Amino acid sequence: MNDSLFKRLLFAKSLHRKANNLLEAESKSDQQAGLLLLHDCIEMFLRIVTEQLNIPVKHHIAFNQLLDNIDNIGENQLSFRTQLNQLNQARLNLKHFGNYADVDDLKKFSRDMSTFLQVSASQYLDLDFSSLSLIENIPSPYARKLMKDSRRMLDEEEYVDSVIKTAIAFKFFQAKYSRPSSYVGSSSLRLPRELRELSAWAEHLEKKLEDLSVEIEEASLGFSRKTLRELRSYLPNVMFSLSGNYQVSIRHSRELYTRDIAEFCFNNSLEYMLNLSENREANTPRHATFAGTVTQPCEVLDRLKQEPMAKLQQNEKVAVFVAEDMDENGLTAILIENELGYIRSELVDYNNQR
Repeated sequence: MNDSLFKRLLFAKSLHRKANNLLEAESKSDQQAGLLLLHDCIEMFLRIVTEQLNIPVKHHIAFNQLLDNIDNIGENQLSFRTQLNQLNQARLNLKHFGNYADVDDLKKFSRDMSTFLQVSASQYLDLDFSSLSLIENIPSPYARKLMKDSRRMLDEEEYVDSVIKTAIAFKFFQAKYSRPSSYVGSSSLRLPRELRELSAWAEHLEKKLEDLSVEIEEASLGFSRKTLRELRSYLPNVMFSLSGNYQVSIRHSRELYTRDIAEFCFNNSLEYMLNLSENREANTPRHATFAGTVTQPCEVLDRLKQEPMAKLQQNEKVAVFVAEDMDENGLTAILIENELGYIRSELVDYNNQR
């Protein structure tokens, strides 16, 4: 298969992924949109088959005729012909008459077409459709490499190591693409003692509201709160340093990480990263105030606890940017871009830079 056809096949798989996400949505209009997208995916796949097998097809051709053209070559008939016709009819009823397909039918279409793509890709293209990797669509080279390593380790039955690689990629990508938090936390120590408890409660409530806002945003990307919470419960904790290094702590015993859990973490993390990159621009700094080399190590402060977390190495190249949430003590944001292209922001004492 030439590169052009292979790219189209990957795009068809991407459409299949998005169609299934819509078919599983709670909104009826999203579910029906999923039906149309699923049909587009199948039609694109069928045209790829005709081109790969050099089957002549007119530019404008009815769906049923496209099926007939493929059936007419050789002895192997298209599998799921009945289900393909049912999908096409449901699409026609929706598109031309506004008749919504039944929810049970939509679920059946999703299952049947997933099996059809797997069987037909093997039959006509000599490919394993499920193994076609969408990892190449991840825009970050670093996250892409981590997910490739995770997939390899999963196939080699190194499930814990696979989940760790997935967790690092997930955390890295989330920091790069998620909208920055408006929560700064922290000034209660400067208040009179009698107001500290009230301030701490207010900060706790503010943080909870921020977390809820993040969950709402993530739901808008097509993820249920249940799925994301389950994913985060399995993924190990990952803490990045400003230099791009990281520390990983596993939440559960290693025996918990079976193949099913590793597959769940891998597939949902990949889905999350693809959706995030398709709907957001990568975070970029806004107001540059300093760029160059740190001549003296400066202490990095944790955003929430205001405690020492790491130190910059002397002569480490950095870029410093004014944070929108700068507080009265002169704390600002520092972003470091290292050889991996990783950008990380933390609060630092800007006075130490002078």
